[in-house]
Amino acid sequence: MAVLKCKMCGGDLAVGFGMTVCECEYCGSKQTVPLMDNEKKLTLFSRANRLRAACEFDKASLVYESVVAEFPEEAEAYWGIVLCRFGIEYVDDPKTGRKIPTCHRPSFDSVLEDPDFEMALGRSDVASRAVYREEATAMESLRMAILEVSSKEEPYDVFICYKETDEDGGRTMDSVLAQDIYDELTEKGYKVFFARITLEEKLGEEYEPYIFAALHSARVMLVVGTDYEHFNAVWVKNEWSRFLSLIEAGSKKTLIPCYQNLDAYDMPPEFRRLQAQDLGKVGAIQDLARGVGKIIGERSQRVNAVAQNEAGSLAGPSNSSTEPLLRRAFLFLEDQDWLKADEFLEKVLNLDPENALAYVGKLMAEFQVSSQICLGKVNGTFRHNRNYKKAIRFADERLKEELEGYNAKIEKRKREEFVSQILSEKKKWLNEALTETDFRALTDSLRQYSSYPEIMEFQKNCCKEYENRCVKAKELWLQFLSRKEEWEGWQAKEKEFDQEIRSLEKSRGIVEQVLDEILSLSHQVQRVEGEMKECAKRVSEYSGMILRQKEKRSNLGFLALSEKKEIDSIIAALQKDLQSEQEQRNQLTIFHGELRQKIASLKKEEELIREKERIGKEIDFIAEEKRRFFAEKKIQEMLSIRKEMSTPNCLAILLHTDEQDVFHAILSDEEFYSKIMSVSALAVIAESNPLLQKMPSEIRDGIQKKSGRLDAETRYFQACQALGNPRNEEDILWAKAQFMKLTGYKDAEDKISECNRRIAGE
Repeated sequence: MAVLKCKMCGGDLAVGFGMTVCECEYCGSKQTVPLMDNEKKLTLFSRANRLRAACEFDKASLVYESVVAEFPEEAEAYWGIVLCRFGIEYVDDPKTGRKIPTCHRPSFDSVLEDPDFEMALGRSDVASRAVYREEATAMESLRMAILEVSSKEEPYDVFICYKETDEDGGRTMDSVLAQDIYDELTEKGYKVFFARITLEEKLGEEYEPYIFAALHSARVMLVVGTDYEHFNAVWVKNEWSRFLSLIEAGSKKTLIPCYQNLDAYDMPPEFRRLQAQDLGKVGAIQDLARGVGKIIGERSQRVNAVAQNEAGSLAGPSNSSTEPLLRRAFLFLEDQDWLKADEFLEKVLNLDPENALAYVGKLMAEFQVSSQICLGKVNGTFRHNRNYKKAIRFADERLKEELEGYNAKIEKRKREEFVSQILSEKKKWLNEALTETDFRALTDSLRQYSSYPEIMEFQKNCCKEYENRCVKAKELWLQFLSRKEEWEGWQAKEKEFDQEIRSLEKSRGIVEQVLDEILSLSHQVQRVEGEMKECAKRVSEYSGMILRQKEKRSNLGFLALSEKKEIDSIIAALQKDLQSEQEQRNQLTIFHGELRQKIASLKKEEELIREKERIGKEIDFIAEEKRRFFAEKKIQEMLSIRKEMSTPNCLAILLHTDEQDVFHAILSDEEFYSKIMSVSALAVIAESNPLLQKMPSEIRDGIQKKSGRLDAETRYFQACQALGNPRNEEDILWAKAQFMKLTGYKDAEDKISECNRRIAGE
């Protein structure tokens, strides 16, 4: 099973099955975790979290997206997408020592209104939902702080993106080229963001607000690189990918890749559709500066023309005092300077209170879009917006039609998203519904959406679904019953196969045991023979030493009594050692003979190996016979029937029966009983059937233990929480469904009545 890492410090998390919130034992951070129910999903999460921790936000987001595609109900995957979208990295707080978020990809869009954040909330439980809201609130505060700082920055014309240092900490050639470009452009009067110089004055401050302001205000980005890896360095790619995202969102910006000593085709694939500049050519920087001037100049002239056209054709008769102000306001909108744009639009309205285009501009500033067409892509609707109402009031037919079209487009998208979310949640409920009570609660919860034909169609299908399940369960039971005797005969045959295989495996085990014993005895024989050789060597050495001492004694004179006495004591000691070694050699010889006799008493090793191989082939033969037997069409059909009957949907209906033979057959079948015991909801259904009392005590006790009060108490507690602090009517409907299943609780009826009162708005 893959190991989940802490999102803050990267330490291993101790996550239990079913947990959605965990506390890191290393940094103490409380955080949400995915459900530990699928190995592939956890492997994907480990990879995504590792990439996100390395600030590879785009790559991490793709992995989270793949998790969403395969596991659409996993809330943590949607939350991972949110973290990547806002470039969240967790760093140490120097004051508290705890991990806090820092934002590398701030946005004008609120974290709390992010669609993936809403998806995470909709698929989370009570505990994880609270953690998501807490973290999102902290991220939103951080985002607003960045916007506040960035709003005070003067707009830039050009943003130079490059890699400053290499692996050794030295300055790159990219940085040198970038500074040459910076010098050339600043000499021509352009305001250029070049980190090496621009951020030099920001020492001790967070850089992100200034980078954010420059990215959104600059009309041109120059990405300078002399190496493919430099273009794809984490922070370099973070800047140019964000700039490309702004272009894709409709901002009138231009990105120019600038390279040297590099093939143009070796640059990132995102640049291949862009016109690049080879800095290795003579005069390349001067050509680049002239090109930048043309882009900025051409765009300014085009915006002036558009604003003048719109002011003349949509805002009524030409007004020489308001047209320049209106054109200036639309330039500020293009530069995403919302406050300045609003300020100039107010000046227009002071002179011309019924200028429809001015109200359109204020609407654009309010929703922070740079072009009018992007109004159709914002999150909120305009129907109750004051600027929208005034724009509609004073607009001519063409402008009115366009604005109403934007609003209609938004409302249609919102409606589709809402319907999609409701259907997704209800389909999950449908898949989990087992009893008629579950289906009734589901259809009751759908009545509030009577104005949505798609949801009402789904409600009809839910009613049909339960009827279809009942019909299907009855058909399967009749098919099962018609072949029940045959199945029992097949089971008996299977037991014969299995018994014969077990008998042969036992025989093979005995043969393997004898072979192991022979091998062990052979090792002992080798060890004893080695010891015998060593002992014989020592006997020979002692004999030689005694002989030499005796010769030495015989060479002594008649009067060398003390020397002879000393030699005699040495000879006596050596003879004692010699005798001990001879006795040990005799014992080893006897033990060696015993070992040889034991080996001889066992079968020959070659015969045993042949016997083992013969038994193995016989086991394989019987296993193949069993496989062929159960591959027969009739048996496969029965196995298919049993597989369908083993689903929780079918078992739930069969367990509701009032027929003793059906109930007894289901609970007496090992496979069906095992499935019921693995799904507590099925055990609850079986326990509620009065026929359970007629079942054998061991089955009855097992069912009652599985359905027992722990699971019911958990659901009762969660239902009380949902009723006590509901987010919306959905929580109340869910609580009601739980109380309807828990009729054994004395206050269940009171809780159901309270739910009904809440739903009715009393």
